[in-house]
Amino acid sequence: MKIIGFAGLSESGKSYCGKYLEEQHQIPRVKIVRFIEQCRKEYMNNAISLDEFHDFLYHPTNKFTDFFMDEIISRMKQMYNDHDTIVIESLRNPYLGKYFHEKLRHDFTIVYMDTALDVRVNRESKKINRSFEETLRATYEKDQLKIAQGALEYKKMSDIIYDNNGSSIKLDLFLDELVSQ
Repeated sequence: MKIIGFAGLSESGKSYCGKYLEEQHQIPRVKIVRFIEQCRKEYMNNAISLDEFHDFLYHPTNKFTDFFMDEIISRMKQMYNDHDTIVIESLRNPYLGKYFHEKLRHDFTIVYMDTALDVRVNRESKKINRSFEETLRATYEKDQLKIAQGALEYKKMSDIIYDNNGSSIKLDLFLDELVSQ
């Protein structure tokens, strides 16, 4: 099974890519947090929150991280074993990306959606019918959180950096080509 993971800042087009690939190519969109949540519930008996589990999971000295990463991969493969490809539409913590890259090698592709702030804000403000200024403030705040979580690390480790400042038609063609390879 091949996994395509999309990374990028807020409103960069990650969800659009996941939805497009699901609708046009019948490739399942996977929410990785679903599998993280399963592990938290099963192994931690709900004793800690999801945020606390994330902190625990990605802590550099945690001896159990590799176990949980392998468990997540195993669960995804079991759930989607009848699919050649799946999509993770929003990669967050870079440790996960590094681990998946190392473990899955050529079966894991990271696509970083590189989109200018003004383009992201314009698209989002039209979509939600809010002013540019309101949307800029909200997008900036979400970006700060994602940057603190390591979102920019994905740009450095990505296999493909896609310039998503153009049209959706151009993006659709890129996605079609991505999955045909």
